[in-house]
Amino acid sequence: MKVKTINVKRNKKLIILVFFLSLVSVSLIIMHLLNDAKTKQINFLEEIILQDALAHFDSLKDEKTWSVIHAGVVEGKNSKVESVAEKAINPDWERWQLTRQINKSKYYFKVTSKKTLNSLNKPDAFEKRGLDYFENNKNKEIYYETEENLKKFDFIGLLKIKYSCLSCHGQQGYKLGDIRGGIRISIPTGNYESSVMLIKKRTKDFLWIIAAIAYLVFILFYIMINNIYKNQENVVKMNMDLEEKVNDRTKELQENYNKLKETQEELVQAEKLSSLAEMVAGVAHEINTPIGMALTDVTHLCDETKELKELYGKNEMSEDDFNDFVNQVEESSNLITINLKKGANLVKSFKQVAVDQSSDEDRIFDLKEYVEEVLMTLNNVLKKTKHTVIVDIDKKLMINSNPGAFSQVITNFVMNSLIHGFENKKDGEIKISASIKNNVLTFIYKDNGKGMPQKAKEKIFDPFFTTKRHQGGSGLGMNIIYNIVTQKFGGTIKIKSEEGQGVEFDIVMKA
Repeated sequence: MKVKTINVKRNKKLIILVFFLSLVSVSLIIMHLLNDAKTKQINFLEEIILQDALAHFDSLKDEKTWSVIHAGVVEGKNSKVESVAEKAINPDWERWQLTRQINKSKYYFKVTSKKTLNSLNKPDAFEKRGLDYFENNKNKEIYYETEENLKKFDFIGLLKIKYSCLSCHGQQGYKLGDIRGGIRISIPTGNYESSVMLIKKRTKDFLWIIAAIAYLVFILFYIMINNIYKNQENVVKMNMDLEEKVNDRTKELQENYNKLKETQEELVQAEKLSSLAEMVAGVAHEINTPIGMALTDVTHLCDETKELKELYGKNEMSEDDFNDFVNQVEESSNLITINLKKGANLVKSFKQVAVDQSSDEDRIFDLKEYVEEVLMTLNNVLKKTKHTVIVDIDKKLMINSNPGAFSQVITNFVMNSLIHGFENKKDGEIKISASIKNNVLTFIYKDNGKGMPQKAKEKIFDPFFTTKRHQGGSGLGMNIIYNIVTQKFGGTIKIKSEEGQGVEFDIVMKA
């Protein structure tokens, strides 16, 4: 009992540990998903800011826009004029400056270059990093940096020399496609920063909620498991006490069994006692015929032996007498062997109640020849009646199966017809047929007896079911057939019958 209690406690700890690890794993997965979702949301906000910066960058580097911000002047007809005084103020540039002043609270713009001549446009540290990045990565046109929680977002876009730029910058030594500089755009991120903080706060709150839920689930699970195993320990204790009582009672019953074998079935379910007792009677009834026939043949053989011995002693034994005796010995020996084997198989069948009927190995045999051989063993029963048996099986039909099991099936079918089907019929007919198609054997047994009602058909294969309970029926014959077909042969069996229309059994199995 202590061992079982220790095992119960060990199992409880193992289950709690497995559940705890599973709960932790699920919680970690959920937390990972929440953090992943948080990161995606922040990246989404960052992408929105980046797209905003790109949109402004594209508008600023547009040819038309670029022409109005370019130094705020318009060149005269003479492109080599060196005096700014000889150039006119560009009104579009003035409007752009006004727009720039209005947008100062929202965006910061700056055109910069490493080679700028205007000291106000010299690049700061961020702009230098961006311009260096463009020089080291020829296929890149944007560079941006952002601080944690999107507190700051700086963007710089690449400016290259175009054909329209060569009129001025060509004089500075630039060529088509050279990096001229960049436009720096800084976007205020106060609203986005608030959103990021809110996202992080919500994620943190969710994580705490998940941790709290996981903790509560674990506590509830622990309480539940503790109660379950506490009850289980009580059940184990009760079972152990009960087992001790059962063992004591079993010893008492064993003693009674040794004294009175006829009462041993009382240890089984009480409602089956009468059926089991009738089964024993059925066994005696079933094996009485083959044993009696064997005994008759042995007695007859002894009489023949004595008669021959007397003739021999009187020196009156002829060659015909001796040959007749040898033939009689051979025939009687065969009948004795067949009937004793049949009796042995019946005893074995009833003893095992149709489970694992025989341990004989399968072999290939002629089905028709074997059926006729089985019917020959029943000849002493059949010859007392006017019933006929027709075997409609091809002589060349060979199957690989258990012949002993087939013998039991055929014998039980025939006896069932004689006892039940032909109860009030003097000239009944039994027909046995078989065929093989695609390595599947179809075995059909039918008689033209009285048939059976629907209720009997539904219970025909149940153990101990019989309509002649008080007339020697054991109720095991059809159950034996069912178990042989389904378990030993791995096949199926179906019954077709109506009252007054006989009965048909269809067996389908692998040949």
